[in-house]
Amino acid sequence: IAITSPGNGSIVTPNNDNLSVNITYQSNGGGYQTPTWAYRIDSPFSSSSIAKISTGWEHTLILKTDGSLYSFGKNNNGQLGDGTYTDRHSPILIIASGVEQIAAGESHSLVLKTDGSLFSFGNNTYGQLGDGTTIDRHTPTQIFSSGVAQIAAGKSHSLIIKTDGSLHTFGSNNFGQLGDGTTTDRHTPTQILT
Repeated sequence: IAITSPGNGSIVTPNNDNLSVNITYQSNGGGYQTPTWAYRIDSPFSSSSIAKISTGWEHTLILKTDGSLYSFGKNNNGQLGDGTYTDRHSPILIIASGVEQIAAGESHSLVLKTDGSLFSFGNNTYGQLGDGTTIDRHTPTQIFSSGVAQIAAGKSHSLIIKTDGSLHTFGSNNFGQLGDGTTTDRHTPTQILT
């Protein structure tokens, strides 16, 4: 299982046919404390059918081995991609097949399909969906029809590597996290490296 998380040190590990989430918080003294509690997520499918997991601030994406995408958690910006703004307490099917990679930002999501097409949904305050707007999307919105090889999502920015090896970034850039030499937000993918 591939595991990624941009927020608060969340660690997701398989536990029999369920998933357990243990969260470690940094104390004020700089050391780490592990709380005596843990969340348990009872999954409607066995862990052996899970290919990848990506967690955002308060939402989770699950990619199954059959290429289907499920999501659950907070949905105030449409980051679950189910066409609503309703929080989901158990996994809901978003895309039935063809998904190859997933990436969850703080409250936005990226999906790369096997044909190289890129889809995004959720919070778009800084243009992190890459669709040329700052309008939140609650369903998967196509950004590229082909040519994308890898994806990554930060708090409020996104990165893609195209099949030609070029790196493109978009979204929040207040600390220069897009790598374009500015602190200007970008609403569409901007090439950084060739």
